[in-house]
Amino acid sequence: MTGKNLKDVLAAGDNKIGFLTWYDTRNAHATRSKLKALFQKHNLDERHLPDDIKEKHAFQKAVRLAMVETSKSSDDRRSIAKLIVDGSEKLIYGVVDLNVSERNESISPDFSDKVWFDKTNLSVHFDKGHDLSKRVKDNYDQLCGEYTTRDISRMVVKTMDRLCSVSLRDAGVIYFVPAAFEHELQALQSVVNDLGESNMRVYTLGSHEGNASGVEQAARSQIQDRISSLKQEIADLLTNIEEGSVKGQTIANSVEVRRRKFNELKLRCKVLADALRIKAESLEGDLDKVDKLIEQDLESLIAGPSNSKVAVS
Repeated sequence: MTGKNLKDVLAAGDNKIGFLTWYDTRNAHATRSKLKALFQKHNLDERHLPDDIKEKHAFQKAVRLAMVETSKSSDDRRSIAKLIVDGSEKLIYGVVDLNVSERNESISPDFSDKVWFDKTNLSVHFDKGHDLSKRVKDNYDQLCGEYTTRDISRMVVKTMDRLCSVSLRDAGVIYFVPAAFEHELQALQSVVNDLGESNMRVYTLGSHEGNASGVEQAARSQIQDRISSLKQEIADLLTNIEEGSVKGQTIANSVEVRRRKFNELKLRCKVLADALRIKAESLEGDLDKVDKLIEQDLESLIAGPSNSKVAVS
């Protein structure tokens, strides 16, 4: 969530239920220093910043992007990069030229070039200068220096989730944000709108009966989906415990992760119920069932003898 006290979150004004927001970040890009400066300028919490750019990940992105770019040729030739070595010092891809008009059951190991990432110097090199190899290096230089459109979009989506938003479209992009998070939403809008050609618009939604109906249905549906997902996580953990393999160091740690998700979900439910002026008894009933699953089926195992160490899967 956002670190606010629940009391503060539920103290939203009576004149509006929240905001409809729409954004377009298709052409957004920025260096970390520029993005951080915008966060500070508009007083947006820096924990919403994207993760630091990892050089190895930037190289792998550069390879994928280069293959997409070179595949746009109209002829029958296509070049791909095939992983050869992922060693302690180098990550090496071999460049293979294919004739896509012919049916190939397997990829020939005859490489036209090699392009690699030097893990020590954090740099990209190639042998012969194949077009795909050059594109990989160019892409890497760009990706390593700034966040891409995808990074910015993920930042917006994660921030929206922390603001207890409700997605009003299957692919996202359009959200309802409760009035309690007006300050954070306005700060995010200012940051996005300062990123060149990107754009975010925010519209106030008044507390009229008709305004809340569609949002309420979407909110109920999405909370139910999260409840179902959490129930499945609990069931999977129980199965893993029975099989002697748990993702994490201890059973207690695994239970705590699910407990935290439960508390965040319960807070989200209360925030949305207050913002939309709806009764959430049915959702809270389902949450109580999840609470009992955690207490009865999971927490009772924390003190068990098998909790000393569990294999990491």
